[in-house]
Amino acid sequence: MESINYLSSKKILIRECSSFRFLDDKWARISLQTHEKNQIIAIELYKFFV
Repeated sequence: MESINYLSSKKILIRECSSFRFLDDKWARISLQTHEKNQIIAIELYKFFV
């Protein structure tokens, strides 16, 4: 998944969910952490999709 690779290059690790029952590689799991880290994740997701 391209977005997972992009975020990994920014030191943000996201797990793709193809091993989860009823999910495929179009799903990803983000672990909620501190407010500051969540802001960084949101910013990098925005940069990837814009």
